Amino acid sequence: QQGFQIALLEGHTDLVWHCAFSADGSKIVSGSKDQTVRVWDTTTGKELAVLEGHEKDVRYCNFSSTSQSIVSCGHDKSVRLWDISTVYSAKNVLDLTTRFVCGT
Repeated sequence: QQGFQIALLEGHTDLVWHCAFSADGSKIVSGSKDQTVRVWDTTTGKELAVLEGHEKDVRYCNFSSTSQSIVSCGHDKSVRLWDISTVYSAKNVLDLTTRFVCGT
């Protein structure tokens, strides 16, 4: 059997490298070559937030176990932790000084 498309989430302007559901399934987070992290509502398909700050591709992103924070990392050698209640600013930026692989 084949599945069927429930929604099309549009907003990124380049390749999407990674996406993940929140623990309760109410949100999706996606990271893209367009240097943004986006948060989506799974019920409406509406874009809830655009998180900007990475200077190169965002290669991985995911929710914390409580879905209160998002972690993202990218080719700019940074790991960023985003507080969902203040989604437009990074809570903490960890600079990585060597080449890395992020993902599962």
